Amino acid sequence: TPLFAAHAAAPQKVGADPNAIVIGAFPPDVLPFSGKVWRLNDPETTLTLKQVLTRRVDDFKPIRGIPSSGYTRDAIWYRVDLDVTHAQRSPLFLNIEPAYLNFVDIYIVAKGNTHPIWQAHLGDNIPASLRPLNLPSQATPLPALSRGTYNILIRTQSNSTQFLKASIKSEQALLNGAAHKMALLGLLLGVMTILGLTYLLIGTNIRDASVTSYGFFVLIFAFGFSNIQGATLVWLRPEWSLTNDLLTGVGTFLNLGIVVYLWGLVLELPRTNPRIWMGLKIICALTFLAGFSAPTLFYIELC
Repeated sequence: TPLFAAHAAAPQKVGADPNAIVIGAFPPDVLPFSGKVWRLNDPETTLTLKQVLTRRVDDFKPIRGIPSSGYTRDAIWYRVDLDVTHAQRSPLFLNIEPAYLNFVDIYIVAKGNTHPIWQAHLGDNIPASLRPLNLPSQATPLPALSRGTYNILIRTQSNSTQFLKASIKSEQALLNGAAHKMALLGLLLGVMTILGLTYLLIGTNIRDASVTSYGFFVLIFAFGFSNIQGATLVWLRPEWSLTNDLLTGVGTFLNLGIVVYLWGLVLELPRTNPRIWMGLKIICALTFLAGFSAPTLFYIELC
């Protein structure tokens, strides 16, 4: 039975679906999607919304916990059932993490229909000027929905690991969460920047390559972690669609290269085995260059 036809043939009473997210008269500040998500993989990445809605109901698989597909070329469709039992008294927002998902397309469809009543297009490949909110996550205000039953369909596609942590939040919960996250990221970045610069200065003064390399590692790790958490999207507001991919990929692979370089120094390879040391330095250089594949699907194969 096609998804939309099943709903049309047997319309559900509002609030009758135990697996649905329910928006009542006074919804809580956070309505998590965990345990209420259904997933459909699209290996060819060609399915349209209408095609997804006309798929059989059992083509979607229930996901318990946080949906995760790892590194995959597939487009992933998620479905969440939504019951609105009362008209909204205050604005609600859809919040999706992680921030580094390349494309996040969101549709709300009234059950029994095949045309969306609302849609939004998010992702770190979307220019900052087109993102509805400047937050360290993919977030958008939801439309004011009348009483009824709906499907929220979310399509994600990314060259990074794909998992979905989504929830509906009140305005206060969304802003408080973003403020706390940015404050913690700022504190972490500040502490690790001071630590990294300290190691750099000490290593430079005593001419110790291992200490200097460790300082670089700490700095790059701090900036890389902040970038993965969405800080770059807030601080830089990039208009170029590949900015976040490049920063994430180059930072990740540069860190891996520095770790290999550090181990070579710890094992004293420059003194004990210069040939192996030269090979390790070549590997480090190639690892760094591999980071520039981040905007491509080849990055998935490297990871």
